[in-house]
Amino acid sequence: MAAQNGETFQIPKTMKAIRYNKIKDWSLVEMPVPTPKPHEVLVKIKSCGICGTDLHIHNGDFDSRMPVVTGHESSGIVVAIGNAVKREFQLGEKVTADNSELCGWCHYCRKGQPLYCENFQAHGVHLDGGFAEYCAYPAEKLFKFTQLSWTEAALFESASCAVHGLDRIRPAPGSSILVVGAGPTGLCLAQLLRRNGGAHLVLASNAGPKMALAKQLDAADEYVELPRGGDQAAAWAALRTRYPYGFDVVVEATGAHALLETAMGFCTRGGTLVYYGVYPKEAVVAVAPAKVFGDELTLIGSFSEMYCLPRAVHYLETRKVDVYVQLVAWSNPVPDQWKGYKGLIREGYVFGMACFASIGGLLFGYTPTTTHRHPEANNPSYDQGVISGVLVMTNFGKHFPTLASDPTLQGWMVSVLTLGAMAGALLNGPIADRLSRRWSLLAANVIFLCGSAVQCAARTTAHIFVGRAVAGVAVGMLSMGVPLYLGELAPPNIRGALVALQQLAITYQELFVVHHLSKRLMIACLLQIIQQFTGINAII
Repeated sequence: MAAQNGETFQIPKTMKAIRYNKIKDWSLVEMPVPTPKPHEVLVKIKSCGICGTDLHIHNGDFDSRMPVVTGHESSGIVVAIGNAVKREFQLGEKVTADNSELCGWCHYCRKGQPLYCENFQAHGVHLDGGFAEYCAYPAEKLFKFTQLSWTEAALFESASCAVHGLDRIRPAPGSSILVVGAGPTGLCLAQLLRRNGGAHLVLASNAGPKMALAKQLDAADEYVELPRGGDQAAAWAALRTRYPYGFDVVVEATGAHALLETAMGFCTRGGTLVYYGVYPKEAVVAVAPAKVFGDELTLIGSFSEMYCLPRAVHYLETRKVDVYVQLVAWSNPVPDQWKGYKGLIREGYVFGMACFASIGGLLFGYTPTTTHRHPEANNPSYDQGVISGVLVMTNFGKHFPTLASDPTLQGWMVSVLTLGAMAGALLNGPIADRLSRRWSLLAANVIFLCGSAVQCAARTTAHIFVGRAVAGVAVGMLSMGVPLYLGELAPPNIRGALVALQQLAITYQELFVVHHLSKRLMIACLLQIIQQFTGINAII
């Protein structure tokens, strides 16, 4: 137990930690809580970010020493202080950790270049890190902060790497800058470059959540959305047309070494190309020496950071660099199989909108009048697109007597929507890659409205079949696109719950609504809702 200024911390003997025994082999273990050495401080970890480097460690693409407790973006509270620590610390203070430890006596350390230390070690890479309940750090590597939440504090290390990148680039005032990639540290660097010399910054990234986040952060002056998984040549060509002379600074921040050649092509003469991603060790890039020589290009690498955390803390606490719009989406250290649903309920507005969207599920499933529970039904059919409720309508039988009485035609009328849905599901992937997930869903809604309009205005059997086929294409697109969109964009704490609710909406009608009038009543309810929101009288 440690106590100071009335604060008491009960330090257990053991703790839980995530430890890698070898590449791709990790487990949750119980291990002793580290005892701080005389010059160390014991920190109770409150947040630790997961970044691309952790994935490279997992896959063996980044040099590490195993077994090791990973996690190198750690923040927490001081719970014990070594007896030789001279810097003033108080128990309970919020601190963030510089993960590096240096030897101080090698060739580079003695030259004043500690980042290149020949005996460089980092917590979470070579030494036990922050994916644990406690971690001990050298006192001189801890920095206090007061204004940020624990979730936001997980971005300190990424921001400090961006500060080091800024030091390496040193953009001249008025520079034009292209940043390729919209990951957390890339977005931090983009914001720093705009504040420190960048007169016009263009951000190029795959369409999707990261690009949407970049726009929320106002990280750039202009955005280039690259089709995800598709041919990006047209987007790059359009950028070349707008900027024929290229950019003063080009930053490749994705770690995709294949993009380096493209990035170099956008450097203006006398420009600078920055290698800012984590690249595979075996990656090789062709560089035309005549271009580097003739255009006097500068090639810069930006690896990590050294003594940049104090400036990163100042940038974030003064909100000059914005990490407050979901750069860190969610953290919850407590295993709980219900946490997704609890998170959904806590998000009251999202929960209400999700429930409202799901009421349409009452229109789907087997129609109750066609199951063994209602043998008195005289128009059995499988419900697709509210067709069972239509088939039993007297007015429908009068206008389409052949359809109402011919089981074969009824079967085809039901099946044509399913065939359209199959086509829509197959088409949705390429469409979503080209237009983005969001626009593909909006397009599906427009297609569905067109199919519905054709059915509503139908005068012949052919019209109904065409309308249902068109609507089916939209159903297939939405069936594929909605779970994908939710899975990629929803915050992790409610992602699973939203996807489950969306799937449940398609099936729960059959479980809970058994009256033979359920379809008609549900349509009536939906029309009443439309009336309330629009003021238009709905007549059934």
